[in-house]
Amino acid sequence: MKRWIIVLAVLSIVMAGCVTSDFEYVNGPYEKIITISKTKDEAYSLTMQWIAQAFKSAKAVIQYADKDSGIIVGNGNGTADFGGLVPGTVSFKITIDIKDYKERVTFSEVRPVFDNSSSGQLAASITPGLTGHAWPKFETWADDTIESLQQFVATKSSDW
Repeated sequence: MKRWIIVLAVLSIVMAGCVTSDFEYVNGPYEKIITISKTKDEAYSLTMQWIAQAFKSAKAVIQYADKDSGIIVGNGNGTADFGGLVPGTVSFKITIDIKDYKERVTFSEVRPVFDNSSSGQLAASITPGLTGHAWPKFETWADDTIESLQQFVATKSSDW
């Protein structure tokens, strides 16, 4: 009997160590302001072109676009290296505010996405965001994405 009590006590301690702790989740916002050498109208046009090239379907991404106010809001997916065996996919809302000679790019509502193999569709995860260790890797991906926008706007001309 004593032996069973000791075994149960040891198993209880071991099993308590297997319980996962609460994760700290981050889903944004991540914001960066970039300087550009274009007026608001030129930058708006070039940013719309960049979205069309950077994402599979610009129509599926863009949820709201207003040239007069210089605002583009969309939902997108991206693949980032989170340090695992394979890159992970994240869904996000992207907001681009455009003024003369600068743009503010904001990523929010960032969540991991999983592949629903049976339907071949991507489905948003039920987690409220990325774990604390994955967020800096997302920031690196976001910085690269923002840099590609900045380079595109800098090197393209809306006049040809």
